[in-house]
Amino acid sequence: MFAQGEVVTVDGYPGGLPSYEVLNRARSFIGTRYDLFGWNCEHFVAYAHGLQKQSPQVVITMAIAALCVCVLAVAK
Repeated sequence: MFAQGEVVTVDGYPGGLPSYEVLNRARSFIGTRYDLFGWNCEHFVAYAHGLQKQSPQVVITMAIAALCVCVLAVAK
């Protein structure tokens, strides 16, 4: 049984939209193809909550890629 009778609280609800609107927005994108740079899980959550599309996942990936390119350039 979920929560076994305990009170469930929401911690860190990211946006100001009502829950039914978040669900409607999320459901409208079910089946959308995943794309690390254009439409990943963080983009999806931000969109569903009516927030600006952003992804630390993408920023970290790009930083690692840039670092690799620099290391390879120096190694030559």
